[in-house]
Amino acid sequence: MNGPLPALIAAVTGFLFLTLGLLRGGGPAAENPSPSSPLTPRANYQRVCGSCHPAHSPRLHRKQDWAGVVKDMGQRAGHRGMPFSEEEIRRALEFLEQHGR
Repeated sequence: MNGPLPALIAAVTGFLFLTLGLLRGGGPAAENPSPSSPLTPRANYQRVCGSCHPAHSPRLHRKQDWAGVVKDMGQRAGHRGMPFSEEEIRRALEFLEQHGR
């Protein structure tokens, strides 16, 4: 089989496998610690902050600004009854400060 059809089929097949992998949570950015281990810093941040909105890039704010943002978001989340411990919030803030701009 010659021509553009085999290349198109290969491209579509690759796209479908990539999309299915991302939808299932796979891919190079996925972090899946074992159930007995604590969440990685990134996974903890995504769980805590992503419970209300998409987890923003840590580069969205300067490192020194994240504490105020997290405090404000924590107050909003508290009004919604979010069940996160002080430790989980502290770890999320630590991750943001380490990776902020």
